[in-house]
Amino acid sequence: MKLRTVVVVIVFLSFFCLPLSFAGFQDFLNDTMRSLGKDNALSEDEIVSGLKEALDIGTANAVKLTGAKDGYLDNPRIRIPLPENVEKAESILRTAGLGRQVDDFELSMNRAAERAAPKAQSIFQDAIRQMTFSDAKQILNGGDHAATTYFEDKTSDSLRKAFQPDVHQAMAEVGVTRTY
Repeated sequence: MKLRTVVVVIVFLSFFCLPLSFAGFQDFLNDTMRSLGKDNALSEDEIVSGLKEALDIGTANAVKLTGAKDGYLDNPRIRIPLPENVEKAESILRTAGLGRQVDDFELSMNRAAERAAPKAQSIFQDAIRQMTFSDAKQILNGGDHAATTYFEDKTSDSLRKAFQPDVHQAMAEVGVTRTY
């Protein structure tokens, strides 16, 4: 796997790890809406405003978690594994006494993602600000991954453009290139 492929993998994991934290959040939103009942009907503006605020808080919390030390590394759902070709040779490399280098390489990829994650917050916040009533309704009624799908649709291109140089720089700074 070439370094460029590793960069692309980290960028894509960075894009989609933040919305993962919204999957459980969907249940919270649905329960809240059901608890309001029909007698407490909310206006469209109130629904959109409440959802935007909740998603903004969720985004900030996700960025705080993933952008912290070991935010990726200690989370099995978003941890960036070794590239496939390195993983296939891992046992041979460890037998040859290169276990530390293998561990350092995996650590450096995850550290690069941790450093890049906070830059996503403004992109997610832009997607939240642009949310329409139709978008909010689709998130509320769309199932467990509706918020994730919304963010994937609204942020992927912007994240890719914004992150690629930052992830490449972060990878160089934490030693991904050297270690690979």
